[in-house]
Amino acid sequence: MRTRALTFLPWTLGLWAVGVQVHELIATVGAWTTALAGVVLAWPVRREGLRAWALLAAFLAVALAAPLLGGHLPSATGLARLSDWLLVPAAAFAVSRVSSQSLERIGVAAAVMLFVSVAFAALQHFGLWPGQDTFAALSWTKLGFHRVYEAVPGRDDRFMAGGLLLHRLKFANVTAAACTAGAVAVARRVPRWRLFAAATAVGLVGVGWFPHARAALAATVGAVAVAWVCAAENRRRAALGSLGLLAAALLLVAAVPSLRLRFASSLSSEGSGARGAITAAGVEAIRQHPLTGLGLDRFRPGLFTPEDAPAQAKEHPGKAHNQLVTIAAEAGVPAALLLLAWLFVLARRSLAALPAGALGVAAVALFFLLALLHDPLFHPESSLALMLILGAGAGAALRRQAGLVEEPAPR
Repeated sequence: MRTRALTFLPWTLGLWAVGVQVHELIATVGAWTTALAGVVLAWPVRREGLRAWALLAAFLAVALAAPLLGGHLPSATGLARLSDWLLVPAAAFAVSRVSSQSLERIGVAAAVMLFVSVAFAALQHFGLWPGQDTFAALSWTKLGFHRVYEAVPGRDDRFMAGGLLLHRLKFANVTAAACTAGAVAVARRVPRWRLFAAATAVGLVGVGWFPHARAALAATVGAVAVAWVCAAENRRRAALGSLGLLAAALLLVAAVPSLRLRFASSLSSEGSGARGAITAAGVEAIRQHPLTGLGLDRFRPGLFTPEDAPAQAKEHPGKAHNQLVTIAAEAGVPAALLLLAWLFVLARRSLAALPAGALGVAAVALFFLLALLHDPLFHPESSLALMLILGAGAGAALRRQAGLVEEPAPR
């Protein structure tokens, strides 16, 4: 049984890495079969292995139990979102156990899928995508074909693209995770690093241009910069390169009129999607239920907004446009603090393991940057991608401890 699990582990991990760029079902199958193979290989779990994840386990326990003590039952969706955090140690274990050659193949497969997804996004953005009626016969699939026909500001022949995921925020967040991992691979000069460099560059253009996702663009640039500096041998040169990346992103925004309009609209309530009012509703929910929260997936901004709040805030689904505020509103402040503590410990341990720990630091940075202005865990593909990169970051540090990290190729 253990031999079979070890044989299948690279395949399930690869299915996870590719699946997050294609569809929730594929990613979920890959993620949970990776977790199952990990349980088979790691059982019985050693005490020191459990201690490494004690804070994460405490967060999960409090997030589930505290709302129940307050009489707030979770929804099925809320339970599913919370269970995604169980996949972080699964990804860490998988990355620490599979061979370097297998990790290389998984990276190549993910890079190829990134190229395909960005190509689809380019076709959608420039209006070279088939008309919406073309997909009417596939309505039974429940795929969001209609989501890639939203025009960008000021144009009726350019659209907010969603790549293979057919959703601009899912596409942007998942591609951001891929770019972050790619930046580490390039800086560490792993085998096939030139392919990963091309994929990262294409992904950066894809996130920056085609979906017009403001928060994701800022988060991607920031996380890639952190990854580059932490993984590089010459950090001063990497820091200068990161400044160049920031300048290139600003130049792209300045050069594309619709992007300029998107970022300029962030300063208005309407252009930001009533983000301030929605986040304020989350803060009010926390004030009313600080310890127990409202229950997993039970937060609704409209229940905590004043009468004069924008209609978007009253009708918005259950997220606060700030992931930590949403978690605190649903599960209580103690749960949110435990999650913060675990992320801090992960970042600290990864910093101690630099440069092998660069992915862990960058993954935490990406989560925080996305979480500040968005709810990346709201969409399954985004959540699964973040769990994968957080776990891979922890797994990279474990590989270093086990002496499985190869020296980077000569520059």
